[in-house]
Amino acid sequence: MESVQKGFTLIELMIVVAIIGILAAVAIPAYQDYVARSQASEAMSLADGVKIPLSEYMIEHGACPDNTTAAVGGIAVSTGIVGKYVEAVKTGGVYAETDETDSCTITVKFKDENIAAGLKGHTIVFTAQNNAGSTGWKCTSADIEQRYLPSTCEGQVDQ
Repeated sequence: MESVQKGFTLIELMIVVAIIGILAAVAIPAYQDYVARSQASEAMSLADGVKIPLSEYMIEHGACPDNTTAAVGGIAVSTGIVGKYVEAVKTGGVYAETDETDSCTITVKFKDENIAAGLKGHTIVFTAQNNAGSTGWKCTSADIEQRYLPSTCEGQVDQ
């Protein structure tokens, strides 16, 4: 009687394991960056909810509201504006009506736990800019890598 071989050889199995390992080495870091970018996008949406009341306050009062300790001008206290990854959304700065660049800011601080390592405890700052009577916003971060930030933000840390 003749026996028929069934199944895979050891070398064939080792090749498949090696291919899976190579794919995982590329896919895991890319996925981690994707997760961090999606977590950072929460800052954009929470800041968007503050931009209109902050702009109205600047126009009406000629000043920047500070919501560090209490709600002001229709903007909740900084620790009251939170999300799954955001710890606080703080407003403040100094309003300059005659300057082309107002320095009223919205500072979004990320939580220290249950968030991507590149965002832990870091901040994104939105700065109001007077654009011929309308308010524009500049997004920057001094401590978050550009690869984690939305495309409209400027990062300062390159690694």
